[in-house]
Amino acid sequence: MSGLQIVVCVKFVLDPKDISEESIDPATGTINRANYKLVINPLDKHALFAARQLQKIAGGTVTVVSMGPPSIVEDLTETLALGADKVFLFSDPLFAGADTLATSYTLASGIKKFVSSFDLILCGARSLDGSTAQVGPQLAVHLGIPWVTNLSAFNWQQDRFVNLKMKLEDGYLSFAVKPPVLFTVNRDINQPSPPTLMDIVMARSKNVTIISAQDINLESNRVGLTGSPTRFKEIFYYPTKRKKELLFGSPEEMVKALFQELRTKGMFGQ
Repeated sequence: MSGLQIVVCVKFVLDPKDISEESIDPATGTINRANYKLVINPLDKHALFAARQLQKIAGGTVTVVSMGPPSIVEDLTETLALGADKVFLFSDPLFAGADTLATSYTLASGIKKFVSSFDLILCGARSLDGSTAQVGPQLAVHLGIPWVTNLSAFNWQQDRFVNLKMKLEDGYLSFAVKPPVLFTVNRDINQPSPPTLMDIVMARSKNVTIISAQDINLESNRVGLTGSPTRFKEIFYYPTKRKKELLFGSPEEMVKALFQELRTKGMFGQ
């Protein structure tokens, strides 16, 4: 066996401290990424670390794909230090303003051309900015492969099956799948560790390959803002107000008064 061919989708998002009303372009309703510090989406780091762990068990290659402006090329070298063997950045003005549907279509088109023999595709379960959890499943549909979302654990078996633990609202679901398949992972999957000094040094000898729209076989009316049926209308912060009420008396009296107040507000039912 030649090992696994693993693809990891990495998105760069606004640093949380920079997210505000000013980070939305009022003309297009899209996030203005050009003027802000971008960081790797946290859950995508978990996906990359999981890919690296699988590679250590089964061998093979880890390929990172990302879409964004040319300015993130230097930042993408972090993924090389974190274990990626190859990195492709899909970057073109035509891709700007893409929603999840246009993004997943572009990523799928690029993967088909440059990583056609993949076994596994790993994504973070959701991004820090949009938090739609749509790109992973949409990407799987474009590629014609099954997908499993919100994984908390998985193990590679020698028979080329993957044992999975999928997190549900009220528990977990365990089962096995066989590649090719796409996974989205949550933070329970692992605890990413920072790259070592040797990892950083080795990453400097590798390159990020920039891919333009002309390099990919795609339909131009399905990418970027033109190919996006959805977009941000506005972003706002909902004002919150808190009321406080002081309780007096002995501990027993204050507890009794507190429970009576909660009961009055329906916290304990009828």
